[in-house]
Amino acid sequence: MSIVYIVTTTGKYHATRVEAIRASWAAEIEFDVLYMSDAPSTISTVMNLKCPPDYTSASVKTVFGLQAIKGTEYAAFDWVVVCDDDSLMLTDRLEQFLATQDPKKAVCYGRRINDFPPFPDLFYPQGGAGYVLSNAALQKLHGVLLSAKLYVYSDVTIGVILKDLGIPVVHVEGFNAHPPEKVAKDESPEALQQVLRNALSFHYIPPERMIELYQTVLSVPHEPKYGAEIEAQEIPEALN
Repeated sequence: MSIVYIVTTTGKYHATRVEAIRASWAAEIEFDVLYMSDAPSTISTVMNLKCPPDYTSASVKTVFGLQAIKGTEYAAFDWVVVCDDDSLMLTDRLEQFLATQDPKKAVCYGRRINDFPPFPDLFYPQGGAGYVLSNAALQKLHGVLLSAKLYVYSDVTIGVILKDLGIPVVHVEGFNAHPPEKVAKDESPEALQQVLRNALSFHYIPPERMIELYQTVLSVPHEPKYGAEIEAQEIPEALN
């Protein structure tokens, strides 16, 4: 099974967030993690898209990052994971999950949300938690990415494209949009441990914490709880 990661970043974070990722969850998959940026870098996997160094370019980085792998070896990979530069991705656990899924099926896995008021009926994958596109989904996206309308939020942009293509966004428990303490239902050690055991990712992790949290999670036995949609091995009718 093959997986490539697309990370959106910016020049001012190359020395902090990017380096923290390279020293933690990307350490063993260095050349399969591509960073979409607005500035050059001595790091060979950082791509300078020459776009504005602010949040308005987030969609550009995601869309053109996905488009940039067309025609490369990565276009044939089974899965593409998209995330932010303050996302902690638990690569071994993601691989364990994806081993149970079919990359020839056009689908997106992640934390599905519905909170963009202009599009009240849009369900899309929350970007900071990270989301996964199958190879079949990527091939369909490659046909429309360059002509797609871009919104200020990159995950909304991808969500609109997926909806237009009829590609379902399947909710998977474990993709977390916040640090573990905020994900836990209460402040008890037991609740925190349960979050760590079930996690596939965390968001809003500062670089100074990335390595420590990654090592902490590795020391905790993984207890997969992907949720009802995955357990049923079917996509709810509402998403079709």
